[in-house]
Order: sequence, then structure tokens, then C-alpha cells
Amino acid sequence: MLIIIQNAPGTDALVTHLIPKLLIFILFSFLTVTLQSNTLESDKITNAKTYVFVHGAGGGGWDWKLLDKLLTHRGHNVHRITLTGLGERAHLLSASINLTTHISDVTNTIVFDRLKNIVLVGHSYGGMVITGVMNKLPETIRHAVFLDAAVPKHNMSAVEFWPSIIKHQLRDGLVYFSWLKPNSLPPHDVPQSLASFTEPVEFNNELAHNIPATYIEFADNVEEFNSDTSVSKSWEIAKSRGWSLIAIESDHNAQRSNPVLLANLLENISE
Repeated sequence: MLIIIQNAPGTDALVTHLIPKLLIFILFSFLTVTLQSNTLESDKITNAKTYVFVHGAGGGGWDWKLLDKLLTHRGHNVHRITLTGLGERAHLLSASINLTTHISDVTNTIVFDRLKNIVLVGHSYGGMVITGVMNKLPETIRHAVFLDAAVPKHNMSAVEFWPSIIKHQLRDGLVYFSWLKPNSLPPHDVPQSLASFTEPVEFNNELAHNIPATYIEFADNVEEFNSDTSVSKSWEIAKSRGWSLIAIESDHNAQRSNPVLLANLLENISE
């Protein structure tokens, strides 16, 4: 810091008298700003959350890159899971991959990285996966968030939840979704094993039932959407469990079209 003091004639004594007090004031101001800065940094660390994201059918961890940047910039820790056979792990795709494989992808990340007090977030098919994770590792989860996702009952499969899955092209035990763009450059959605949709999920752990949870519906028109008019099976089940319910106006992929809104929601609901 550079301070220039220009004396007027006959003011030497006054300047000599004021300089010590001025220096003390500057030093005090500097210490105050430093302490405030340290306090804010401390609060930032104290309030930091650990988010674990699980993508939807055919997707990958790549789909949460923008949201990762937003939350990381705000001081949070983010883990973007890519389920076996999908995303950058598409080279591992096989018909033998089932829901248990995908649940293990997430539980192993939590166990090996020793994650605790996490905000577990599942999108679409990811709701099936995080339900199984809640059942297996309830003590590690601070809050579960279902983003326009399946909210299955115990022993329910994704095909039971969404019968339309079998309407997509099926070949060699794999599901080729109608929205796939095989000739496009990565990142993009890829085929997924049928077994991951036909295996039922377990949700019979009482500790898992007690985890605070929120279901967020992505609706075309929020003004026309409410508990009475909703035809969402997930909304109905989440409501019966006493979960928090939120509806936002968005397409099915709010992580792409409304990332800031989604980041704000995730921060607020997990307080």
C-alpha cells in the first residue's frame, strides 16, 4: 500500500502529530479486513457440503460438469459418478451389468473415498440407483435428492416404474434409446444394459426410510402443476413418504438448461 502525504507550508508540526495516529488507523483497518476475510473463508469451509451426483439412463458423469463447476466455485465438494458401461466407461458395457453393479459404483466411491454427511443426488434412472445406495449406506447420507427421477417402492424395478423402457430398441441384452445420436461427437448418451432396468431395488432398511429427502419435478408448466393434478408416480410416492416436494419449470435435463437454478436449489434444500 502506497500513501502519499503532501505538506502545506507551516503544517510540519501538525503532520508530525497526525502521522503516528494515521499509521495506527491504517494498521487497524488492515487487521480488521484480514480477520473478516479469514472469518468468511472459515465460514465457507464450515458450510461446505459434499455432493454425489448419479446420472440418468444412458448418461454419464460428464452431464454434471457445469453444475460441478458452479458448486465447487462456491466451496463445495462434488463427486460425479459414471456408472459402469456408460459415459467414458462405455467400453465396459455388457448385458451382464445390472442395477446392483450401478449401486456398487456409488457405494464403493463413498466407502473408498470415506465420504460422510453427503448430499446424494439422482437424476431420472439415477433415482433407482440412489434408492439402493440409501438402503445400503444410510449412515453416510445427509440428504437425498431425486431430480425428476424414479422414486421406487421396495422390490420395484425400473421397467415396472417405466414400462415404456421396453418400447425402445432391444438388441443383445442392451437398450438402444430412441434419443441416441450414435454418430455425434462425445460426450453423448449411449446404450445401457436391459438387466439394469429389470432388477428390482431394495428399500427395506428403516434407517434409509428416515433419511431426509426431496423430490424435484421438472414440469412444462409450473402454474398448472400441483399435488392434485400431478400424474407423476414419483411425486405420489414421495408425497406418501412425507418428503419435501418441489416443482420447477424445466425440461427433463435441468442440469443443462437451468444449472444456476438447480445449484441454488441444491444448496438451499440441503441446509
